[in-house]
Amino acid sequence: MTIINLRRLAGIGGVLSVATASAAFAQAAAPTAAAPAAPQQVTRAQVSQQLDTEFKDLDANHDGKLSKAEVQAAMTRRVTEAQTEMNQQLKTVFDKIDTNHNGSISLAEFQAQQKLSVDPAKVDARVAQLDTNHDGVISAEEYRNGTLVQFDAADTNHDGVVSAAEAQAAGQGR
Repeated sequence: MTIINLRRLAGIGGVLSVATASAAFAQAAAPTAAAPAAPQQVTRAQVSQQLDTEFKDLDANHDGKLSKAEVQAAMTRRVTEAQTEMNQQLKTVFDKIDTNHNGSISLAEFQAQQKLSVDPAKVDARVAQLDTNHDGVISAEEYRNGTLVQFDAADTNHDGVVSAAEAQAAGQGR
């Protein structure tokens, strides 16, 4: 669905929230899904032409006006399409988790899909951050100083105490 189509849905009556919610759930539930395409340049004339075409499609009785019934029919059709797409995506996620294919998901199957792991690049970055003398190991002093640097940065009034407000401000700066 294009950006223009999503905006059109919102203009016709807020179906955007349904389509966005289903897309967001599918993306969260299936992190391996392809990222959406980057927005493309579009001219006003192209948008106008697309709107004219869509209006003609929505105007079921071809009287040059959209009645409440025509808008409702269009919205119902779009919600049905979004629901069908979401159901297909949910089935794909379900089937991936249901590894023994018995039609139900056990706690073990669900937990197996929720694996945490350590990113080796993040380990390297943390070691590089703390190993200030670059000898490949982190001494107790380097470890302590690495954390104290963060403490000192958060302690903006330099009183040796990180208040709740300072902690909150430091957390927002990340």
